[in-house]
Amino acid sequence: MLGIQGSSLHTVLDVAETYGINGWLTSDTSVLLPDPKHVVKKSKGLLGHGYDQHLGHLATSFVAWGNESVVQRSAALNPKIYGQNFVYTEYSPATGLISALLMHIVTKLGILLLAVPCFRSFVRGKSFDRGSGPDRDKSHKIESAEWKAFGYVTGKEEPVAFAKFVTRERWLTWRQF
Repeated sequence: MLGIQGSSLHTVLDVAETYGINGWLTSDTSVLLPDPKHVVKKSKGLLGHGYDQHLGHLATSFVAWGNESVVQRSAALNPKIYGQNFVYTEYSPATGLISALLMHIVTKLGILLLAVPCFRSFVRGKSFDRGSGPDRDKSHKIESAEWKAFGYVTGKEEPVAFAKFVTRERWLTWRQF
């Protein structure tokens, strides 16, 4: 990875400065809900570790809180599409239990550091300016991302839906597997 764009990093720093870090720490996805009572609480494993028979070991994701909040809001506004007990969770892949725990600890420590004004100021000073950063064309040729999604229904062990999304060199491909 060549690095994060300046605008993306500044957005994270601005959110921490303006709204605080509580959402990242607690992963409370009810912040965007029209009716906070709607949210179905998800169960995350001990210290952010999760395991799925198809995905393997899973760890705390820094971006999960924001993404989960948006998806849960969509589910609350469209219960006919999503169902009454819809739960969306997002994790980062991990190679094993130890790496998942380390990822969780490092993520939470990083979030705590975002609460410290002098740390935010230091990071701002060392980061790219807004609108600048690593060369996008080079990044697109080197970097890739992969998302895997599984849909489960209460009472069934096997998923009823699954998808895989992969980006490489600006192309997004979708494959159902």
